[in-house]
Amino acid sequence: MKSLSLLFLLIITLASQGFSQIKLEPYEPGEGLNLSADGKYKVRFSGFLQPMVEARIYPDMPETNPYYRFRMRRMIAKMSGSAADEKVSYQLQVDLTGSSDGGSDATTSNYLMDAWIGYKPIKQVEIVVGQEN
Repeated sequence: MKSLSLLFLLIITLASQGFSQIKLEPYEPGEGLNLSADGKYKVRFSGFLQPMVEARIYPDMPETNPYYRFRMRRMIAKMSGSAADEKVSYQLQVDLTGSSDGGSDATTSNYLMDAWIGYKPIKQVEIVVGQEN
């Protein structure tokens, strides 16, 4: 986790040094935050949260206290964008709950959903490397 935060800090530092002016595009609800620089670079940060609340009352139990459960069912963060006049495109999407439905019965952690980078040398050809769900 430490190496991931250092990598993120390095990317932000290099990006701020390389761009002469970073502009926040007008916000439209549901579209995430859109940043652009020099008209050549675009980045979009988006995601969503899906909390879940469960309350149960068992009539056959002597205690009448209800059972409450609060959890984050889904918490997805997504970063996508393009660079160099849209010749390079990328996307990173992670599920921060660690499983697709957030259930306690999940046996594997599925943090990474999408991670790919694409290069378009000419208009008709695009080379994509990575994972897409």
